[in-house]
Amino acid sequence: MASSGLDVPTELLINNQLTAGAKRFLTTVFTLFSEDGNALSNGGLMSILVLGYPDKELSNLRKSVTTIFRMAHVDIAGHLDFEKLCEINRKGAVGDLEAFRLMCDNLCDGYNKHAEVHTFLNDLSKMGLPGATVIEPLQLMFLAKKKALAAAAQATGTEEPAALGEALFRLDMEGVLEKIDRANNIVVMAGAGMSTSCGIPDFRTPGTGLYDNLQQYDLPKPEAVFTLNYFKENPEPFWMLSQEISPKKYFPSPTHYFLKLLANKEKLQRHYTQNIDGLERFTGLPEDLIVEAHGSYNTGHCLECNKQFDSEAVFEWLNISDASIPRCDACGGLVKPDITFFGEGLPPRFHETQKEDFAACDLLVVIGSSLVVSPFCDLRLKPSKTCPRVLINMEPAGEAVDGETAGFLNMFDPRFEETPQLWECYKELMSDLFGSGDGFTFPPDPKATRDVFLQGKCDETIFDICDALGWRDELDDIMLQNNMLLSEQNGIPLPTVESTNITTEEAKSP
Repeated sequence: MASSGLDVPTELLINNQLTAGAKRFLTTVFTLFSEDGNALSNGGLMSILVLGYPDKELSNLRKSVTTIFRMAHVDIAGHLDFEKLCEINRKGAVGDLEAFRLMCDNLCDGYNKHAEVHTFLNDLSKMGLPGATVIEPLQLMFLAKKKALAAAAQATGTEEPAALGEALFRLDMEGVLEKIDRANNIVVMAGAGMSTSCGIPDFRTPGTGLYDNLQQYDLPKPEAVFTLNYFKENPEPFWMLSQEISPKKYFPSPTHYFLKLLANKEKLQRHYTQNIDGLERFTGLPEDLIVEAHGSYNTGHCLECNKQFDSEAVFEWLNISDASIPRCDACGGLVKPDITFFGEGLPPRFHETQKEDFAACDLLVVIGSSLVVSPFCDLRLKPSKTCPRVLINMEPAGEAVDGETAGFLNMFDPRFEETPQLWECYKELMSDLFGSGDGFTFPPDPKATRDVFLQGKCDETIFDICDALGWRDELDDIMLQNNMLLSEQNGIPLPTVESTNITTEEAKSP
């Protein structure tokens, strides 16, 4: 190890207790991925385990995260303080000191590698290239590990072939229709465009956006409302916003109901969504088919005692009409819906289902997403190289750029001769981030082989698809019956069902 880096203490355990040096070492590593310098979220702990056990599969490490939280009697949505983590490590050291030292050696290597990568990214920023403000050091480290494992597998002939998605016979709506009709494992990715027709205000439209309406609170920046530290200091803006977008004030869109229709036909493998409104749930879509990448209002927890709350409790919080702030009924601490704030790790489920889903995926449908938020946008790269991909959106997104990004970055190659692996990983990440690499290639580009862009409003495109497939009556029936149920449950008037020319009053009639 370089003398300027972190070193593992010579003595780790004395009389079955961690030495002061061992505790300092562990705390130093923990702090690297801590939000407040005192505790780790499940995402932060996952990062630590990746450093400590670099040869283990990520799926096994995610199980370990759950186990460790359970050992500490903390819910997976909560945070583990450093003292509890040190105690768990002490027990591990007492049980197998050799294994514990190996883990510490790995943590030390990972910590110093993280520092090296951080310096590398800062150097990029000084050159005017996107650096530490765009890419996290761990992203580069993950990619480097993935590329190393892939190279080793290829060298030994153990690489597993990817599942192949059968190609479209035409790269247009007709080809998409034929594929949807015979597909069995459709994966859907959705963004804000799926919910815009529901009436939920957006965030950034000048004058009417939710961020504008929060300016009375003198936010340091609009996004602060979704920052954990700011929430702890001033939770009122978040609760004001949450009352505005409370899911029980709105009906799902026809596009949401299309997911339920696909599930009824046993064609939906999984639905991944960036949205926090949870409207998919209100269609009756089974929970096991939903992956909420950024969380939702379906559950919540106390930031002090980690007490868990179900959807009924969370929606009671959202119905508070006065200026009071919801508090935990057990300890009086601040409570928070399980929405992923900036700086928090994504829910473990986002990672747990990907391997199964994209190995089986025979059609990827992306709906209403600009595909710019990582790591969600990277899901479009997960299906096999031949699997058809369809984008339903007002504007093209996630496109390849004919190597322009890579060509530009290649000019800098001579400046990174001392760190070639990091530089190659950086170029690959930037290519994906800016739409090259395996991004979409739509007709009429002659290189288009599997991607189709269906331009238009999400609901209108879904209606066109269902009309052409003869599914429209089923879709309308699902919408009408479920909206009547939601109207009764939530005490909100039925919307006009334009798709079937049924007025609100007619829909109320038997």
